[in-house]
Amino acid sequence: MEDLREDPLEMLAEELTRRVSMRISAQIEEARKQAELLTLEEAREYLGVSKTTLWNYRNRGMPEHVIGGKAYFMRSEIDGWVRGQ
Repeated sequence: MEDLREDPLEMLAEELTRRVSMRISAQIEEARKQAELLTLEEAREYLGVSKTTLWNYRNRGMPEHVIGGKAYFMRSEIDGWVRGQ
C-alpha cells in the first residue's frame, strides 16, 4: 500500500515558500506606502512614456529596485534622475 502523506521536507519547503512570499508582499506594500514605490506600469504612466522609452531610461541608469524579482521605482528617484538628464 502506498503512503499517501506528503514528504515532510516538501511540506516544509512549501510552507517556507508561502511564508517568504507573504513577507515579501508585505514589505513591498509597506515600501510602496512609505516611499511611493511604483511598478513598471505606474512608472511608465507617471512619466507619460511608452514601454520602450521606459526600457531605454532604465538602460541609461534610471534608478530601480528589484524586489522579489520585480522592478520598482521610487517616485522621488525618478524625479531626481529626470532633473539630472
